[in-house]
Amino acid sequence: MYDSGEADNAVLLSLLTPGQPQVNENTNSAGATNSNQRCLDGNPPYLYTSAFVQAPPTPGQANFCASLTGLVWIDDGDGIRETGEVGLPNVIVNAYRVYTPVLMSVNKVNGAMAAMASQFVVSTTTDANGVYVISNLVNGDYYLEFVLPSGYFFTPEYAGDPALDSNANTSTGQTAVFALALGVNTVNMDAGATTAPTAIQLAGLGANLISGVKCGNASGADCVHVWWQTLTEHDTAGFVVVRVDEAGVVSQSDFIQSGGAGEYAWLDVNTHPGKTYSYWLQEIGADGTRAQYGPVVISVDGSVAGSP
Repeated sequence: MYDSGEADNAVLLSLLTPGQPQVNENTNSAGATNSNQRCLDGNPPYLYTSAFVQAPPTPGQANFCASLTGLVWIDDGDGIRETGEVGLPNVIVNAYRVYTPVLMSVNKVNGAMAAMASQFVVSTTTDANGVYVISNLVNGDYYLEFVLPSGYFFTPEYAGDPALDSNANTSTGQTAVFALALGVNTVNMDAGATTAPTAIQLAGLGANLISGVKCGNASGADCVHVWWQTLTEHDTAGFVVVRVDEAGVVSQSDFIQSGGAGEYAWLDVNTHPGKTYSYWLQEIGADGTRAQYGPVVISVDGSVAGSP
């Protein structure tokens, strides 16, 4: 797989993905000064030499690759890591690399680009403190998949401070796609876990614009229609929608009573032209506790989107 001009090593070459070239570390008879970064780019044991980078050797030091460090912790259910909340060991963390396949001559529709695809790269588990480390990755787009031990459930994602909140989807355990750069250790791709299921199973949360003429907005700007759908609700009293504008001013809707799972909506009629708003959904439990979901971000252009 890597050589210095010596005879091919059949055992090492068998690790290469079919069609990948052998890498010669003795380029131009400079084996003493050449080195190749060995960064994972595929499903072990298969490796892609096309992703390796020629670089000066660094004896005693790790490869100049991308890496990830994160935490899975036992949460109180609000999706925010707080003092006293400890890490959860033995959580499986799978890393997938995301790419866009090239267009094929068959099965393409109107020349549309093929959907994003992903490839499993590597798996690890959290240590006794709930920490995981994944190293020697090539740069590119990735997502993680957390697999919790039996009896645990994911807490709400994106509930607040990115350094303290959970990034795992409550249904799939997967994060959103993120980018890794060579030589950079990416942190805070974390997951919160609890032994009690979240109060609601959220099927969707979104927002769309409605003509200011139709909704009667005094400013003339489009109104924002915030909607959400729950599949299940457990001891849910109701909801409020929290809005934050560009200046950081916070406002919220009136209390919206639970209907026992189903579709909900709230219309924001106090918008202004050219402004961008972020909306969070807060589920309020029967005991007064709150779980937060979102945000949904939308810009208001102030134009009339239709007629009454």
